[in-house]
Amino acid sequence: MKKIIAFRFAYPPGVNFGNCYDAPNPGDWGPVITEDDFKRAKEMGVGIIRLPVRWSTHMDGEGMIEGAFFKQIDWAIDRAQKYGFGIIVNDHHDEAFIADPTGQKSRFLSMWHQIVDRYYTREETLVFELLNEAAEAKITVEGYNSLIAEALESLCKIDSRHVFMIGGINWNNLSGLQKLEIPIPYRHRVVLSWHNFEPQLFTHQGTCKPNTEWGWSDPFHGTEGVSFPGPPESPIAPCFASTEVPWCKAWFDGFNTVKGDANPASYAHFAGLFSTAKEQLTRLDGCLGLSISEFGVYGHAPQASSERWYRAFKENAEIYGFHWIAWQWRGNFEMIDPLGKPTYRAEILFLEPSFDT
Repeated sequence: MKKIIAFRFAYPPGVNFGNCYDAPNPGDWGPVITEDDFKRAKEMGVGIIRLPVRWSTHMDGEGMIEGAFFKQIDWAIDRAQKYGFGIIVNDHHDEAFIADPTGQKSRFLSMWHQIVDRYYTREETLVFELLNEAAEAKITVEGYNSLIAEALESLCKIDSRHVFMIGGINWNNLSGLQKLEIPIPYRHRVVLSWHNFEPQLFTHQGTCKPNTEWGWSDPFHGTEGVSFPGPPESPIAPCFASTEVPWCKAWFDGFNTVKGDANPASYAHFAGLFSTAKEQLTRLDGCLGLSISEFGVYGHAPQASSERWYRAFKENAEIYGFHWIAWQWRGNFEMIDPLGKPTYRAEILFLEPSFDT
């Protein structure tokens, strides 16, 4: 059990400082990160900051990362280490690579050589996450696993100390984790990553609103009023887009009618995801642990159901010994509101007692 929970004990639970450095330019998607954010996160009990970074739009014509942008990331790492946080720096929204992984491979590897070469002397509280949410449609399982192996081999020659965070293809979901391979010689340097937004038709309800800041997801997420757990007291009529997508239609059919553990939004079904994730950690024996590095419920979900989901998440993460990093500090999965006060999400995750105490 020591290997499975090693990363959990090294770094207490954390939060994503998203929608800043992963925007096309810092500030495009909302407030920039300030020193006060680090102070507030420390007061709340946050242990690690995941810093999503869109490096790909801050590279010049010769493939070099812009010095001015590097300095902004330097500042964030400095603040994190000043306040005693662990900090994960990743490659986020790398749309060029995701669209053309073969053509962008050299640029991707060169980019990471620059990042690791700049930061390899930093405290070991810094973690490198190679890629956020690779899309299976554009890269094969074999191609992705080969890329990870090549990146680890070359980067570990530069840096002999820091940990690498690695998730699977298919948006870092559980099916991607099941297909991930990590070369045995590098497993002692790797913590696995999994993103849990399940059931997606509950957690992402309302994210497809057109002509709004948050109109960023698929139309089948348009059904609102979806509760957790299922079934609802009265059947929910799915939006038209959901009825046109077979898996969505089947999900709503089961959600509305199936009672007990077999419901696709039951507590038992949700807990089963954690059990499957633990099986993958066991399969990849030697890795440092597993971090659920993104999870959450969008703001359009009924709050009572959202609260039940977060408590179920926290309890299962503790049962299975998984580290976690909430999405996100600000925004529509927010931990703090515009006035800087903790939201119900933060109250449940960081301020309520743990289930294992």
